[in-house]
Order: sequence, then structure tokens, then C-alpha cells
Amino acid sequence: MPRKLYYVIFILCLYFSSCDYYQVVPVEFINQSSLPVELSYSKITMSYHDSILYDTVFHELAVGASLKTKFHVWWGGKKTLSKDISFFKFKTPEKSMCLEGPKEVIRVFNKEGRFVVTDSLFTSEQQ
Repeated sequence: MPRKLYYVIFILCLYFSSCDYYQVVPVEFINQSSLPVELSYSKITMSYHDSILYDTVFHELAVGASLKTKFHVWWGGKKTLSKDISFFKFKTPEKSMCLEGPKEVIRVFNKEGRFVVTDSLFTSEQQ
């Protein structure tokens, strides 16, 4: 009987679209700095028992260019996504900036869905 109840609740959840079981979080990275920027980030691709496998993704952003990317996440949206992505690194030929950990990574996933890379990002104290 409990198994049938689980299926009924699941079907009702899908029917009323009240469950956020799968989300797509779009982010547009915009390079407004004076130099080209190499963007890299690491995300969990698989976890098996005590092992976690990460995949590092690299993108090159020319000056004035933008990159639209979509992040897929199960259950929890941006908070879960900020835990699945271990870092975002922005690197120019001269300087680099790394946002590590959930509290820093969540800055990338703001309400507007845009992250603007400027020269001031590289002059902050978190280098």
C-alpha cells in the first residue's frame, strides 16, 4: 500500500507541476574586461560510494564577447548547483580569480542569469 501512495503523490506532483525535480539554470557570461578571459569550472559528473568524479570545462571569452550556457540540476535549483560545482576560475594572461566553495560559487547564479566579467573582478582581495 505505501508504494501505491508514493506513486500517487509523484503523479500528482507532476500533474500540478509543483515539484522542481529537474531544472535548467541559464547563465550568460559577459566579458567586459580589457583582456580575453579563460573561464573554467569544475562540476560533479558522477559519485559512486565514497568517490566523486569531477569534469572541468573550459571556455575562452574574447573581449566584448558573451557565452550563454545552461546548467542542469536535479532537486534544489541554484543551491544544489552551487554545491555540485566546486569552482569558477577566470583567467587573463596577467591575472586570475577563483570563486571556490558554495558561498562563492552562488554569486555566479544571480537573479538576472548574467555574470559580467570586468577588470575590477581581478583587483579584488580574493585572488
